[in-house]
Amino acid sequence: MQTLSARHTLVMQSPAFRAVLGLMSVLGIGASAHAVEKTWDGGAGTANWHDAANWSPDGIPAAADDVVIGSGPAEVVYTSTAGDRTVATLSCSTVLRITGGTLRVSNGGTISGRLTMTGGSFCPGFSSGTQLDLTGTNNSISSATLLCGTLRVASGATLSLTNSAISGALVNDGAVTMSGNNTTTLGVGGSVLNRGEWTLSAASGQTCSLNGNCSLFTATFTNEGTLRATGAGTKALNSSCSPLVFTSTGSVLAEAGELRTNCVATFSGGAVVSAGVTLNNQGTLTLGGAVTGAGTFTHTGGTTTVNAAIAASV
Repeated sequence: MQTLSARHTLVMQSPAFRAVLGLMSVLGIGASAHAVEKTWDGGAGTANWHDAANWSPDGIPAAADDVVIGSGPAEVVYTSTAGDRTVATLSCSTVLRITGGTLRVSNGGTISGRLTMTGGSFCPGFSSGTQLDLTGTNNSISSATLLCGTLRVASGATLSLTNSAISGALVNDGAVTMSGNNTTTLGVGGSVLNRGEWTLSAASGQTCSLNGNCSLFTATFTNEGTLRATGAGTKALNSSCSPLVFTSTGSVLAEAGELRTNCVATFSGGAVVSAGVTLNNQGTLTLGGAVTGAGTFTHTGGTTTVNAAIAASV
């Protein structure tokens, strides 16, 4: 009769067990890996994520770890030196500043402090059914990439987007602002669901645009809240060299300057075009709701399908 240790030996020597160990090695998962709560204690005396002594217990957070950063430090900085790292969850009550590298959060979490990106990539909530919530104000993504996963701007929270790429899902229940000379691209896998307020703002001579990408992927922007176009400059929704599909069942408010659609767009909820303002279609636009206001609707290219009244000047 085999002893318990003999059974273990047989199992550990089996081809199936060795295959599992090989797969775990490829994925960077140790046989004894288990979730550890990694809490920021600033023991290294720096703000760097990649300094092992800044964490309790000591060690840079790994893929199975739940990361907790309290409100004590002024900020925690994730740089290119940290490289490409994954953690399980993230709870951050202060400023998380990402300047380089790639930070992935498999099971999401919450940043109640502030997310500030001036480079690098962020992939929050990439496991199915998970997301990372921004619940504070003055969050910003500038010259950086939302690489994958799902990032949600909670009700009452704010986010500014500048010259960045969205290749994950961005859900807005708060307020998102794009302003100035600004080209933000919906990349491969990119989608926006706006249930709050999304503002495009450009001063005279400036162009603020949300673009599709140069791939075979169709990027989508679904507006169930309010899309607001302000400022005397041009605000544009562009397909670029791949389609951008803009679908609105909410409100589209063109309040100043020009709002240009050069994509596949459906305004089921109509639009309000204020006096002195132009709504200009250069793509494929379907007006399923009334266009009202004292402004002007123009068609300078593409196709416009009108299924509702246009009260604005044509």
